[in-house]
Amino acid sequence: MSIQRMMTDDAYIEDSQGKRYGPIKTKFGGNKLTVFDDKLSVCEGDVVIQPLPNGTEVRYVVVDSQFSTGLGSIKAHYSLTIEKESKQQKAEKRLLIQLII
Repeated sequence: MSIQRMMTDDAYIEDSQGKRYGPIKTKFGGNKLTVFDDKLSVCEGDVVIQPLPNGTEVRYVVVDSQFSTGLGSIKAHYSLTIEKESKQQKAEKRLLIQLII
């Protein structure tokens, strides 16, 4: 089975201007995502949105974005490192408090 066929989860990308792109196919699990879409532009700080079956969404911040042009049968893709938005906000607050003190 090809890697692309395993990408069964829908996701959306929200850029820094608030514009939402998608749905795109990926597979959630852990803090890494692969997105086979060479027309997409994904940067650090963008948000990956995972829609859940109950109508809610989970938001992840892209902390690292690497583009690969592909090799052989592996098509061009992005490898994204993500972190839950709420977790990142807590870390930023801790850093701000440390800077104030």
